[in-house]
Amino acid sequence: MSEMNHQETKVIITFKGDRAAVGIQQTDCDPVFFTKEGTLDDVLAAVPGFVVEAGQKWGVSRRNPKADLPAPPPPALAATLAKPVQTAAATAKPKVQTPMF
Repeated sequence: MSEMNHQETKVIITFKGDRAAVGIQQTDCDPVFFTKEGTLDDVLAAVPGFVVEAGQKWGVSRRNPKADLPAPPPPALAATLAKPVQTAAATAKPKVQTPMF
């Protein structure tokens, strides 16, 4: 933690409804993001823990810290999602613009 005190640390809090996105960034480190539900007081109380956790991640890798993302969908589902959907607009003939001259 003493190394963290010698560097600039930014904390960005963005609210949408009762959910906050919290970004922690330090000089020469990629940002680490957290979410927290609750009031501003709830989020501010969680910030010191977020800073410590970000410091632990930066201790492993200052760039590209491991993100805790959900697993990707199974290949069959991904192929289904990737298929284009035919809509009436997609199958309609394009309108021809009338020449102006």
